[in-house]
Amino acid sequence: MESYKAYKYRWVVLAAYMYVAALTQLYWLNFSAIDTYVEDNLHISAFSTGLLALVFPLTYVLLSLPSGMIIDKKGFKYSIGIGAIFTGVFSMIRIIDPY
Repeated sequence: MESYKAYKYRWVVLAAYMYVAALTQLYWLNFSAIDTYVEDNLHISAFSTGLLALVFPLTYVLLSLPSGMIIDKKGFKYSIGIGAIFTGVFSMIRIIDPY
């Protein structure tokens, strides 16, 4: 039987994962507050805004399989790093051009 050694660094990795996961959920949640603003000021229907809000969960489901394959091949820290980089890059794009 193999024995596994548990490193204390795993808590740092878990905290980083939780931080990135919370940020992505927060970005997705931002769309819920803009329904009435978008409809009144930008003349875009609430239905269209709702469809845009559905992009995140659909993308999450579609990318879960490739993400799992990367985790299996390269490791958890590597895949979380890639996710954090993508989250940061696309967050910066939102800051530069929010519309």
